[in-house]
Amino acid sequence: VDVFEGVVASLEVTVDVVEGVVASLEVTVEGLVASLEENVEGVVASIEVTVDVIEGEVLSLEVAFEGVVASLEVTVNIVEGVVALLEVTVDGVVASLEVTVGGVVESLEMTADVGVVVVASLEANVEGVVASLEVTVDVDVVLVASLDVTIDVVKRVVASLVVTVDVVEGEVASLELTVDVEGAVVSLDVAVNIVEGVVASVELTVDVEGAVVSLEVAVNVPEGVVVSLKVPVKAVVASLEVTID
Repeated sequence: VDVFEGVVASLEVTVDVVEGVVASLEVTVEGLVASLEENVEGVVASIEVTVDVIEGEVLSLEVAFEGVVASLEVTVNIVEGVVALLEVTVDGVVASLEVTVGGVVESLEMTADVGVVVVASLEANVEGVVASLEVTVDVDVVLVASLDVTIDVVKRVVASLVVTVDVVEGEVASLELTVDVEGAVVSLDVAVNIVEGVVASVELTVDVEGAVVSLEVAVNVPEGVVVSLKVPVKAVVASLEVTID
């Protein structure tokens, strides 16, 4: 769908694969988008979703996947537009997930819910004014070779930032979580919860070049082994709480 001087009120793309393979799926939207929803069920080799809005407004953008995804890339590029809600949900086997947002985002939520799978890489980059940003990774009964969650907000104001990594009954070889914010952060909450898992390396990096009203970092590993844990903070912090269990 390519709209230069028009409005797309509703756009829905559905690909239902029961016993088949989707080699490549690409959706591109340019213009004013009121609603974009995409659902994929099946084995997908590569999925790329691009939303390019110039001087437009996106009310709702939702991308949902169920199945085996080798590579998933979601890019939202906004020059002079506003995104009210951006939600990306992945349920299944994900080898690589990358979400990039550039522009004014009121609310951004990215959820990766995987069970009995392997997560190779998870990355989220945000560049713009973000009112609320939430990134959640829920891994249940799974071997995670390397989990990398990166939140990068450059020279913007973040009202609320919540990053949660929850691993239940899993073995994690390497877990790296990086939050890099150049600007003011009202509330920053980073939580890593591992239950009955062996963790070889956990690295939490919080780098904020600006003012932080409240910063809370929690690592919970009840029955696991943590070889390395690193939590550096560079910022003006009114309230700082670091909990390691």
